[in-house]
Amino acid sequence: MVLGAGASWDFGFPTGSELVTQILDNLSSKDKNEFKLFQEACGFLGEQNWTKTPDFPRVLKEAKPLSIDAWLGHNPTHIKRGKAAIAMALLQCEERAGLRLEAKGDWYQRLFDRLNAPLEDFQKNQLSIVSFNYDRSFEHRLFQSFTNTHTDGETEKEHGEKLKECKRVLNELSIVHVYGCLGRLDWQTDNPETPLKSVPYGAKLNAGWISTAAENIDIIPEGSKELRKGFQKARKLIADAQALYFLGFGYDGTNMERLGIDASVKPSKVMGTAYGLDYQRRREVERLQIKDLSRHKGGLVPVSVYEFLHDYIDFNELGLPDVAYK
Repeated sequence: MVLGAGASWDFGFPTGSELVTQILDNLSSKDKNEFKLFQEACGFLGEQNWTKTPDFPRVLKEAKPLSIDAWLGHNPTHIKRGKAAIAMALLQCEERAGLRLEAKGDWYQRLFDRLNAPLEDFQKNQLSIVSFNYDRSFEHRLFQSFTNTHTDGETEKEHGEKLKECKRVLNELSIVHVYGCLGRLDWQTDNPETPLKSVPYGAKLNAGWISTAAENIDIIPEGSKELRKGFQKARKLIADAQALYFLGFGYDGTNMERLGIDASVKPSKVMGTAYGLDYQRRREVERLQIKDLSRHKGGLVPVSVYEFLHDYIDFNELGLPDVAYK
């Protein structure tokens, strides 16, 4: 599964344009606590130091991009401030995380129900996740659901042993954040290939956590030909997969290229959501001729992630659904 910003939207996290709006709101006044935290996290402790730097909030406001990530790729002098602003906004979301009232369904719950298995058989699910998101809501919810299902014991010692085993099993699950994330969670072991500093989920907002989370975010400058380790691993997972699902993904051309997604992609089944996707982007995806990833062939579906998993996916088979049935 490849997760885009739309996959986290139901759980209180912003789309690309909403993230820009939230950042601008945080930095709209130098009298606001958020602005002062932002200054401190960036290492600017006084107004004198701040005024000697480029006016990041003003420039971002006048540009008002749909994606701050892509904008920072074009504006590398703002990367340090941009990463701090992103980290602060998303840590705020984690702190108050919950389902949006207008959400059509909890797709995390639906997926975890499908993955449910005895502890010793969990890895037979053969699931891999490639995430373009910085938030850790998927891993956090998975850990909550899994441990509260598999740690029942008559004694504290039994509970502790089962909790330890849960952590071991979940750490074997392949989850790759190709652009980094806010930080390693308490139960996760560090990966020496892509090391992350630890940041608790829902940590109380302060300059220290903002600064640490910002360091874990990876912005790739425009025009860079380097294939980062996260994308190298993602390509291998996709090449080894039998089925590939894009959830809440925007199908940006640069991201598709970095994933190595083209007409020669190896999985025999390729499908994805297209909820809110504009006509031009849908046509761009279809021109790539990636197996059945088009509206007409039934692989590009204009529904929410929850509806996609509920109405279109049978994880026990690799054929396309009967589109006529819908």
